[in-house]
Amino acid sequence: MSLHPEEFLITEFKQNFEHKRHFQTQRQALIVLYFMVTLAIPVILGRLTEQFHQGLLLVLFFAVGMLTFVLLIMNRKYSTTVTRQLNALRRYFVSKLQNPDIESIFPKEYLTRDFPRYLNFKSDSFVIFCLVCFLNSIAICGGTYILSSKLYLCLIVFVISVGLHMAIMIRVLPK
Repeated sequence: MSLHPEEFLITEFKQNFEHKRHFQTQRQALIVLYFMVTLAIPVILGRLTEQFHQGLLLVLFFAVGMLTFVLLIMNRKYSTTVTRQLNALRRYFVSKLQNPDIESIFPKEYLTRDFPRYLNFKSDSFVIFCLVCFLNSIAICGGTYILSSKLYLCLIVFVISVGLHMAIMIRVLPK
């Protein structure tokens, strides 16, 4: 079976587009799950009578939140890679059309392999990263305060948690 290069590229484009949809669906499912757990935490905390169990629940929530954060970061990384591949394929097919006006139809971002950026401060992904980081840090801070009753320790843990989230984001996402 022999495929022409254009047929191969069209198949590649379709498969990349399906991957992109998969990553978007996966991202939405992660966000919904995380916020459902976030909304359940206050209800569960109200039912627990012992402070020790409340503190452990918040520490456990922090662990689940960190896992969610890393999964969201990895999802962004792979989704961006697939989008860049789609842009490269788009660029190839636009160049084959040999119509100088066709490039005015597509925004420049749709035809370059440098877009989207992995870490874009204007994207909704960055807002979600920050929100998850903040909620996780509040959870571990609250768990530390409930378990130790020391405010200074709580603040130190909050700062360490935010730093940990930012370090993971910077480490995992390429420039």
